[in-house]
Formats: sequence, structure tokens, C-alpha cells
Amino acid sequence: MSSGFLRVNAVADRYDVAASTIWRWANEKRFAYLNFPKPVPIGPNTTAWTVEELDAHDAARVAERDAPQAVGA
Repeated sequence: MSSGFLRVNAVADRYDVAASTIWRWANEKRFAYLNFPKPVPIGPNTTAWTVEELDAHDAARVAERDAPQAVGA
């Protein structure tokens, strides 16, 4: 796994979405099911996401996708 921080535009590039989408995923309750990581304050008026948390989020989404589906669900 990589380490470090990514600012919102780098996170948006990582997922090929707009920066506003990243903020929505992180902050709006209607997207809580995504369990998208929250940004970390790294300075005055500066926030970023940890690469480790983004990697873990990605792995969890893949594991969820690959999990056997319950019968009758």
C-alpha cells in the first residue's frame, strides 16, 4: 500500500469524477452506504484524504462485489 495524502482534485482524478462528487461522497448522508473516507485536516483551510484509507475503501468495495450473494435476497 502507498502512504501519504491526496488533495481533493487528486482523489477526483483517482475515481474519474468531479471534485464536487468527492465532497458529496464524503459528507452527504445519502451516500453513507458508500462508507467513503472522510478528509483529514492537514493545515489551515487544507484537507486531504489518506492514501491508506482510500486503498482500504477500494479493497472493501471489491470484496463486497465479490462476496457470495445470499439465496433469496
